Amino acid sequence: MPRPLFLKETILLFVLLVFQGDSKAGIIELGRYTWTSGNNHTFVLVQLDSYVSWHSARLFADQFDSTRSSYLATFTSDAEWTVIRDSVLQPNRREFDQAWLGATDELNEGQWKWVTGEAFSYTGPATLDNLDNEDYLVAWRFGANDPLQWNDINDIRNNSDRLLIEMEPATAVPEPSSLIIALGLPVILAIRSKKRMRITCLTHSPNNVSPDVLSLSCLSKKSNSN
Repeated sequence: MPRPLFLKETILLFVLLVFQGDSKAGIIELGRYTWTSGNNHTFVLVQLDSYVSWHSARLFADQFDSTRSSYLATFTSDAEWTVIRDSVLQPNRREFDQAWLGATDELNEGQWKWVTGEAFSYTGPATLDNLDNEDYLVAWRFGANDPLQWNDINDIRNNSDRLLIEMEPATAVPEPSSLIIALGLPVILAIRSKKRMRITCLTHSPNNVSPDVLSLSCLSKKSNSN
């Protein structure tokens, strides 16, 4: 079962999210890479000033960027894992845990799921032995000269202060001027059409009839014609 966030962790995550981007708040961005030749997602390796559980890391990742979708990193191909491993994780390599990743089998033992709902079909780098009820995925260094891999750990006994965040491309937002033009054009055309109709009525009507009466008469004729 998922472990609830401890009060200390919740307060820490709140402070980090409020002061995000300020190095004094304990957030260090160790590396960033956008896979332009693949899915165009951006991967960011973040280190906090305290070790946190997988659930706390997931919460942080989900709220990392308010302008686009973000979450703990997921990998569905060897190409994706290799380029991010070599570009972001390897340059910041250390002993044992490297960063939380976005997968768990806490609901059904052995049935791993990515946080995005993608199929957990690519398992090339994974060594998942469930030693002491280990339900959470982390990038891991097993041997000093071994390539970085995936490991399952128990997030009560083995927390991490690093997490790998994946961000989808930002959604383009129309410029305000474009919105004004798009929304205002039909109104402008309608006003111009009404003015042309009123001018036509005034041009072809007797001089002793007031313009307001003529306008109402024109509108009435138009309604009847429809």
